Amino acid sequence: FERDLFLGEPDFNYLDTDRKTVTAKFDHDFGNGLTFGSTARYSDTKSGFGYVFLGSITSLADTTVSRYYFADEGSTRDFVADAHLMYETAFGTFESRTLGGIEFRDTSDESKLWYTAAADIDWTNPVYTGGLDLNNTTPYQHTLTDTQTQSVYLQEELTYDRFIANLGLRHDWIQIEQTDYLYGTQASGDYSETTGRVGLTYRITDGLSVYGSYAESVVPASVGIEPERGKQYEIGVKYRPAGMRALFTASVYDLTKFNMTVTNPNTLLEETIGEANVKGFDLEAKAELTDRLSVTAGYSYLDSEILQSDNGIYDGNQLGSVPRNSGSVWVDYLVPGQGAFGDLNLGLGARYTGEYFRADDNASKTDAAVIFDAAVSYNLTDQTQLALNMQNLLDEKHVAQGGFTTDYYNAGRYVSLTLRHAF
Repeated sequence: FERDLFLGEPDFNYLDTDRKTVTAKFDHDFGNGLTFGSTARYSDTKSGFGYVFLGSITSLADTTVSRYYFADEGSTRDFVADAHLMYETAFGTFESRTLGGIEFRDTSDESKLWYTAAADIDWTNPVYTGGLDLNNTTPYQHTLTDTQTQSVYLQEELTYDRFIANLGLRHDWIQIEQTDYLYGTQASGDYSETTGRVGLTYRITDGLSVYGSYAESVVPASVGIEPERGKQYEIGVKYRPAGMRALFTASVYDLTKFNMTVTNPNTLLEETIGEANVKGFDLEAKAELTDRLSVTAGYSYLDSEILQSDNGIYDGNQLGSVPRNSGSVWVDYLVPGQGAFGDLNLGLGARYTGEYFRADDNASKTDAAVIFDAAVSYNLTDQTQLALNMQNLLDEKHVAQGGFTTDYYNAGRYVSLTLRHAF
């Protein structure tokens, strides 16, 4: 099908977000290496979407397909505050930077979800029938989730000769309360988690360093579901050649997640994977080849495996939506301004995404694809810039995902024009 074939409903096809945010910062330097910093932010967000999804074919002879309204209305209030002290000093040949702080977060998230049948449609001659009146339709889910998190953390950086050591420790107290308005029930959960990280860098020369690190993570899921935990080992090298404005990096890592929560694209419901592992490596290069020409390139290889799944049905499979191979390259060329003409910057790049399984069942794959992007910016004055950005320049089309018996194309060509002025 062509991209402009629309089988949804024009009156029911939207994505709205209204966010108000207030941020306050306070910093103070006590002298002698001791500083204090704090940040507080409050945000109030109202969001919603409404779409019509395609279901299964209802009649090949009549070229009709079933459809479903899918909608959401949500509101989120979030307050987060952080305060920390940092102390920098030296002990003989040791340089020390110590950071300790506390963090508080209070989030209230209310969500309504609708999913109901819509009229069938003929894909050869679509006739639209209108949207869905959410006020007169019962949602299939209406929940309020209140999450409160208190955290303390401590970080230490020690430098000795060519060695740099980093250590971090964090503890989170997480309380979750969930109200189900449809069933009139309430549930709550309390979690207490400690995570740590450690890293060591050795500067072989002024332009060459190697490093190794270990890090832990924890992300709260929902009431009745254990938090998602992770641990990662990584080693890497960074090289900055003498006499050239360039940086080359390479890293190898092993990442394991436990109690991993994913969304099934066929049901849009959350599912928990007991354990999954990803081994991979990343390569990146940034270089200014001349005073006008610069290049940024990267490549990633990911080998994913589900180690423990529900009833073991996906054990040994690859994670859905995780390509083994991906890469990108971007080239910038500067045309210096002369006289009344300002600088002109031209950019062209390509993104490669290898094939990947659509879901954890590994039943079907997407195709590999290359997407080209471009950018042009022109300095009208020293304070004013006009920029044109184009994503998917050639409007390349491929099936990027699937679910609800329907395949979905990747995003089409996107063009934006931006005018910036600094006062």
